[in-house]
Amino acid sequence: MSQSRSVVEQTGRKYTIAWLLPALSPLHHGLFEAVSQHSKLDLDVFICSQRLRGRVWDWKERPGAYKTRWLRGLSLGPFCLNPEVVKICMMRRYDLFVVSSYEQPTSQLAMFCLSLLGRPWALTCERPGLNPNSRVRNLLRQLALFVPLHRASCAIVTGKLAASSFSTLFKGKRRAYSIPYLFDLSEFLCCPIRFPRDSGTGFLFCGQLIFRKGIDVLCAAADRLFQSHSRASLTVVGDGPERPRVEELKRRFPDRVSVRGFVPFKERAQVYRDADVFVFPSRHDGWGMAVHEAMASGMPVISSLTVGAAYDLIEDRINGLLAGPGSLDEYYNAMRFFTEHFDQIPLYGKRARSKAMELTPAWGAEELATIVSLLTAAKGEL
Repeated sequence: MSQSRSVVEQTGRKYTIAWLLPALSPLHHGLFEAVSQHSKLDLDVFICSQRLRGRVWDWKERPGAYKTRWLRGLSLGPFCLNPEVVKICMMRRYDLFVVSSYEQPTSQLAMFCLSLLGRPWALTCERPGLNPNSRVRNLLRQLALFVPLHRASCAIVTGKLAASSFSTLFKGKRRAYSIPYLFDLSEFLCCPIRFPRDSGTGFLFCGQLIFRKGIDVLCAAADRLFQSHSRASLTVVGDGPERPRVEELKRRFPDRVSVRGFVPFKERAQVYRDADVFVFPSRHDGWGMAVHEAMASGMPVISSLTVGAAYDLIEDRINGLLAGPGSLDEYYNAMRFFTEHFDQIPLYGKRARSKAMELTPAWGAEELATIVSLLTAAKGEL
C-alpha cells in the first residue's frame, strides 16, 4: 500500500475512527496506543463489557492514551448486548467504524445500523471457520457473517492468512487488509541471542494446555527426542486440561522437563530468556502472539502454517521450521534438527528477531491510516 501513503501525507485533515470491542484486551492495547499518537488519526474506543467469561488472561491495566468509553448494557456469559451503540452510530459520522467480533449481539446491532445509515465500516476479527467440524457452529457463523459479507466497506483482519480467507469470502467485491495483533516488543528485544551451551538445546512451549494447541504432539515428539538425544530439554509454561499429559512426561524424564504453570501476562517476557527454540504445535490459531513474542526474543520457532503468526513471520529453514499440524514425525524431525545443529540457532534467532521487528504498533497505525485514506478517497470518487 506504499503508493496510497501519499494520500495520507497530502491531506491535512485527521481521520476519525471508532473501534467497537466486546472487552478491553491486551491484544489491541499496543495498536491503540500507537494510533492515538499518530498525527493523522483520531481514535474513539467503545467497550461493551468490563470482562467477558472465557478470557484466558488476567489483564488489569486500564486504557492508555486512547479515548475509551464503556457502554451500558447486559452481558450473559461470553456475549454482550449494548443498545447504546445504536445512538453512537447515528450521532457521529466517523471516517471508519471498526467492529470487532461478528458473533457478538452488539456487533451485529452496530453493523446493521451502520449499513442502514450508509456509513463506512469494517469488520475486524480472526480467520473464520477454525473449527469446521460443528454443523451448528458453521450455520451460526454463516448467519453472523451475512451482513459483513454484503455490507462491510472492507475487513481488517489478524494476519495475511485471515486476509486471504476474507478475500475469498468477499469474492473480489471488497478488500481484506491485514493488521495482526501488535504489541510493544521492547521487553522481548532485550533477551540475549542464544549461543550453544554444554547443556544442549532447550525447547520452550508457552500457551494454554489444551488439545487445540497440540500438547499431545509436543509431548510425543519430546518423548521420542529424549529417548534418542541426551542434549535436549523442554520447558512448558501454561495451564489447562492437558497438563496431566505434560506432568506424565516430566515423570518419565524428570531432569529434562520443567513445568512452570500459568505466568501472569505482565511477566511473560521472562519465560523466553532461558530457552533456545520455541515450539508451537497448535493445530490452528487465529494469530498466536507467543510466536511473535518468541521471535522478538531472538528464538527460532517451530510451528505450522495454520498458525496466523507463523504464516506471516516464519520463513522455513531461514528463521524457523514449519511442520504439518498434528504431524508427530515433522515436529520430532524439526526438534531433532535444532538438537543436532545447535550451532545454527544464533543465526536463526537473529533472523527471527529481524522479521518480528517488522510488525510493530507504529507499523499497524500507519497501515490503518492508509486503509482509511483509501476508503475515503474511494468514497469521494463515487
